Amino acid sequence: MQNSFYTKSICHFCQPLLKVALGCALLLSAGQVLAQNEPWNVYTGDVMPNESTPAFVLSSVNPAASAELPAIVPAEQSIIENPDMPGNKVLSFKIMGAPNHVQFLWRRNFPDPPAAPTAATVVVKAKGLPGVDRVFEMDLDFAGTRGGFIIYSNGTYTIRGNSESFSLGAGFDPMQWHTYRFTKTASNASFYLDENPTPIATATIAADTRTNNYFRFGDGNSDPTTGALFDWVIWDNTGAYSPAQKALPSATVLAVTPDAVTPASTSIYPNPLNGSRQALVRFSLPTASDVNIQIFDITGKKVGQPHAFRNLKPDDHELAIPVADLTGGIYFFQISTSKYTATQKLIVR
Repeated sequence: MQNSFYTKSICHFCQPLLKVALGCALLLSAGQVLAQNEPWNVYTGDVMPNESTPAFVLSSVNPAASAELPAIVPAEQSIIENPDMPGNKVLSFKIMGAPNHVQFLWRRNFPDPPAAPTAATVVVKAKGLPGVDRVFEMDLDFAGTRGGFIIYSNGTYTIRGNSESFSLGAGFDPMQWHTYRFTKTASNASFYLDENPTPIATATIAADTRTNNYFRFGDGNSDPTTGALFDWVIWDNTGAYSPAQKALPSATVLAVTPDAVTPASTSIYPNPLNGSRQALVRFSLPTASDVNIQIFDITGKKVGQPHAFRNLKPDDHELAIPVADLTGGIYFFQISTSKYTATQKLIVR
């Protein structure tokens, strides 16, 4: 993306599939700190998934490839320029049914035993396309069980194995850019929206004898139509991490529009905080934007009410946030515009 912190053009000079080091501590649970620099695997959307290194593979392609209908049809899938950010490439994916494909998934295989994961995290930045029933499906099949979620264009979602629809929230528009985080263990699967530490849903998965070892995204149903733009897909097969436990890697925290708050221009002072009654949140805005700041504790629970600042002008900003009620520990400040959320960690002593 084109901002002062990171441009995806950098990736044209390196492998499209990267392992990016995360520059902050990862938190598994209250009081438990993981090692720094745990890697994310990153598909950047600059090339077709099967052309990345290593490659995604085609899965559940229906009808199967033939001389008349190849597996990949440019009218269904191609790399295009992001209409919301000129110069940035994204994967355009649209399965509309006969006479072309009615089903298509991109699959990423995890390592085989004995290194096969028992838990994993997958994060997708996507924007629904007009004229479809569904935005995309996420299928997580490993550790002997299968879980997943389907995002619909009408602002609802379903859980794999359950036909009941649930709302993604009042006013939520899947036709805009959003970040979708999916986690799974052998016994449950969770879904987070726009890096909110509180999951939209957590589903219990029944025990099974499955031996698959992958995740897939795309269209796994032969009836509804499916379409989305995919900016990037990242995954970590070392654990099921909420946004509060593992932040997005800095090199792939990509603004969707120029008015986004980026981690490069965001900081909290003082940090660590010791005895101060307020924390100063500093950031820059290149264009006018609303900004909301919400504090979360280490478990992902909201602390107090969000702090809303309306129509801030393009400038450097320093906002004072009351913190007198915070006890000693680790907290997370989410600094959000309407299209993007950055997370900063604050230590209170």
